[in-house]
Amino acid sequence: MPEAVQRNTGHRAYVLCASQADPDVLMVFQQYRDAAAAQEFLADPGYLRYLEESRDLLSGPPEAEAVEPLWSKEGSSES
Repeated sequence: MPEAVQRNTGHRAYVLCASQADPDVLMVFQQYRDAAAAQEFLADPGYLRYLEESRDLLSGPPEAEAVEPLWSKEGSSES
């Protein structure tokens, strides 16, 4: 999976996080150039291979939620 992320030019950010509250929970924050780039990644052979190989290790399919960034430190034009 890291290879698929590294070669994806549509990713602006990809952060794999481990939950401090539940050691069985992993979360990924991804920021894409646009919605089309997100859809392209979901069809990437490396991502699809990850889904297949990790199926038995997960309690269910990955959940995804699109969000609208309101502010971030990086790239902010506010003072």
